Amino acid sequence: MMKLIDERKENKRKLILEVVVVMITLLASCTLIMLSGLLEMETWLRVTLIAIGLVVMFGGIGVAAVLEMTAGYFECRKCGEYFVPTKTAYIMGAHTVMHRHLKCPHCGKRNWCRRRLAPKDEEKENA
Repeated sequence: MMKLIDERKENKRKLILEVVVVMITLLASCTLIMLSGLLEMETWLRVTLIAIGLVVMFGGIGVAAVLEMTAGYFECRKCGEYFVPTKTAYIMGAHTVMHRHLKCPHCGKRNWCRRRLAPKDEEKENA
């Protein structure tokens, strides 16, 4: 029981950290790209700032994606089972904020699965 509660807290921390990483990444990369366009400078320096801004942006998005992939489970709408998708399925699946279009490994059907922080056993015990 304590392990499940700790897992839920850890998953919540990962999602909060993901939001912080995304905000810092967007702030840093947008600032670099905007400065390259607004200030007067040589072309090579402008291109360098844009390149650094893009590297920061894609690196931050990659870190945020890894944090989100490792946080929690997905619940199948068809069969109600909880599962952790493969990295490929996670990356390739269309998504909204709390849902991702995935194939359930239990029933084999594709549907919009909802993100959950803990397995269903813990949610029933906490209810």
